[in-house]
Formats: sequence, C-alpha cells, structure tokens
Amino acid sequence: MRNFKTFLILCASFCIMTPVTTFAAAGTVIAQNNTQDEDLSIEAMIDGASYILSPANEYRATFTCNTNSPQVTARITDDPYELYACTWDDAIDLSSKDILTITVDYSDNLEGEEEDDGSDTVDPNSVDWNSINYGIPDTPAEEIDLSNGASDTGTLIVNCTPVYAFKTLTLTLQDEQYKDYNITLHLDPYFFKARVKLPAGKYRETGTPQIEFQDNATTNGERYSWNRTGKTAFGGFITVPSGGEVSITDYEVVENHGNQTSGASSQKLLQRTQQLEEKDLLEKQDKEFYQKTYQDLTTETTATQEPEQGFSIAGLLKAIAHYLPAAGGLVIAVITVIVIVIIVNKLVALYRENNRRH
Repeated sequence: MRNFKTFLILCASFCIMTPVTTFAAAGTVIAQNNTQDEDLSIEAMIDGASYILSPANEYRATFTCNTNSPQVTARITDDPYELYACTWDDAIDLSSKDILTITVDYSDNLEGEEEDDGSDTVDPNSVDWNSINYGIPDTPAEEIDLSNGASDTGTLIVNCTPVYAFKTLTLTLQDEQYKDYNITLHLDPYFFKARVKLPAGKYRETGTPQIEFQDNATTNGERYSWNRTGKTAFGGFITVPSGGEVSITDYEVVENHGNQTSGASSQKLLQRTQQLEEKDLLEKQDKEFYQKTYQDLTTETTATQEPEQGFSIAGLLKAIAHYLPAAGGLVIAVITVIVIVIIVNKLVALYRENNRRH
C-alpha cells in the first residue's frame, strides 16, 4: 500500500511540475495590394486572431493557429464606403503551403470614370473671358420690406461673404428708438445679398449673427460674430436716406477663438458631419466583421464535432492529431497514448499487488 501511495504521489508531482506544451501550426500571411493606394491597412483574422498588414510591416506577418486549415477572413480597416475588396484561397492547407496571401483590389463600389467623348469641349476662341465671374454668382438680391408701411423710406443694400455651411444669417439693426430690425439673408438662391426697404433714419449695427446651419453641417460649440472687411468696424451707425440707397457690402462672419478670430469654415463644419458618418459606418463594420468571424468559427467547430461515443484510443488519437500539425501531430499522439497506457497498467498492477498483500 505504501508503494502504491508513493507511486501516486510521484505521478501527481510529475503532472504538476511538467509544463504543458502547446503545439500549433505556423505560417506567414502577406497582402498583395493591386490598387494604387499605398497606405492601406489590412486586418486578417486567422482562427479568431487578428493580424494587421500595413506598409509598416511591409504587408507581412507571421501567425500561429491550432490547425492546418484555419478559418480566414480579411478586410480593409479604414474603408467606410467599402471601396476595396479582399480575397484569399478558399481551401487552405498549411502542411503543404505555409504562406497565406490576401489580395486587395478595388471593389465594385468604386465607379469607374466615364470616357470623355469630347461633347463638352469648349472652343477657347469662342469665350468672352472678360465676362466670366470667378467669384460669387451674379444672382439678383433678395427684396425685403421692413418699412412697416412707413411713408418716408429708403433702401439698404446688404451683401455678406457666403459661408456654404450656413443656410440663413440674420443681421440686427437698431434704430434711434431702440427698435430692432432683423434682416434675414438667405444663401440659396441669393448668396446673402438683399435690398432692404427701411424707414429713413439712423441705425446701429448690433448683436451677433443668428445662424441657421445647413442640414449636413455639424457644429461643436463654435462662437461667431460679425465683421466688416473694409476700414469700418462692425457696430457703427448706418444712415438710410429718404428715397435713396446706401450700400454695406463688406459683411462677413468670423469664428471667435478667445481674443482672435478667423473666417467661418464651411469645410470644417461639413467635414465634421462626414467624419461622424464615417465613424458610425466604421463602428457598424467592426461589429459586423467580428460577429461574422465569431459565427464562422462557431459554425466550423460545431460542424466538425462528432457524436460523443465514449472514450476510445482511436478517438483520443484523432482528437489530439486535430490540434497538431499533420506529420508531427500523429507521432506525438501515438507516444502520448502509449505513455498513458503504460501508466494505467502500472496503476492497475500496483493496486492488485496491494490487495493480495492485505
């Protein structure tokens, strides 16, 4: 009995002290970029593990997996509009070829450029170049009546530099009785130009611009103010003559940055919306990509499982070999089973001998 206990203690000590060795298949994944874009980043998922292929690693990475036929999927990481497509071999056998190639091409979502048939070609000799307006389109000014039926009126001609992220701008003038006159300028179709009918008199520029933004513009707490690009500062007085006209055509809207200002940026406001849309698309793609990868792995694992039939040497060999490289896996599996059989026989013999002594 003492020998039997000693043997069990030695076996337990051996099992505890012996490190568990994990055998895995290994290979190299590379990306073949057939596009003209040299800064792409490709994510290859191999048996659920992520490998990034980019110019930083020359589109190459080594990987390990549990089988010689791993589950593979790939994508471009920063491609919200799915302009690229990744392809790879359907059948993968790392025991015969340990290089996995991901091929990147343009997808069908990238529309090709139409050939120019020359129908829009303009004869340069037929163009009156002096008549071309390279600035704001020469559209008529909006007619606005704020006279409230007064008999003595004049006209204020207003023009503000267009900001295409703004739909409307409202300029406030205050008369000598402190009554406010709100002049709303429209971008479409007047490009912030207006002829305003007002009671004749003296007015003071006041307040900050009231802005209605375009639907595709996104703000982030920006603060704006009026400015005049000429020699006159905003906040002065305007005299509207009786029966006459006065023009103020140097208005602009500026963005405040503490003690400094800069021109209002349509690009920033419109690009922010695009960036938010792209962020939402990328988050959605990430979720779908990883969910699909997990589902594919789960489906493959379930499909390869066989009905449980109890313990058998053949089943043990097959299970071990499945997770080891093909050639070396079978050899190690056989050795493992032989060791297990020897240990079991030794335990049985010691147990019987111990029973005979008692």
